[in-house]
Amino acid sequence: MRTPSRARRATACAAAIALGIAPFAAGTAGPVFAAGASASAIRTSGAPDLLEPSELPQERYGTWQAGPVSPGLPEVEPFCVEGVLPARGALHREFQSEYDASATQVVVSLRDEDSAWLIAKEAAQAVERCAQRWREQYPEGRARWLYYGELDVADGARVYGVFTTLPDSEPTISLYAVGRDRDTVTVVELGQMGEPAEAPVRAFKRTARIAVDKLLS
Repeated sequence: MRTPSRARRATACAAAIALGIAPFAAGTAGPVFAAGASASAIRTSGAPDLLEPSELPQERYGTWQAGPVSPGLPEVEPFCVEGVLPARGALHREFQSEYDASATQVVVSLRDEDSAWLIAKEAAQAVERCAQRWREQYPEGRARWLYYGELDVADGARVYGVFTTLPDSEPTISLYAVGRDRDTVTVVELGQMGEPAEAPVRAFKRTARIAVDKLLS
């Protein structure tokens, strides 16, 4: 099955909640990044680099098509962190594969490291609570999440997987990475239809590492 075209992406993503594409179950993964505090304000210089299609998982996906790097948040935000990432200071890029997968990267540049730590913490916590909220909304469905560990890159990145199913619908996989390098945070989401065994965890970890490495390179 081919994924919807970019022109239909907003409609498809709006339907994703009902289709079970929303991550994650509640968990206790613990602290994500080095401690910090304070409210956010936006850094104005040194724009980070975002992912390229060749840096996404490749096996089984055919050709990835990339949209432009655009300011602000995507029209349809990654579901689990919707309302968490600030639009000011944000860049995003959306990707569509030839076969049944899409991806989104959001990068937010902030004034200081404490502000970035706070945003990264909130994003990770939102991911960890997401499936529980989804199950409360759709009690007829099933959802579970896995924590795939922390990557030793820059100031840390965490990788999660979520698997959701509604009756009479295809099962779905969502992978998330939340990472930080000093005053810059990135969230990477990859979604596809499939069973848990089909999740490209190793390849997605490579993508997440590259995404964080590129933030302030």
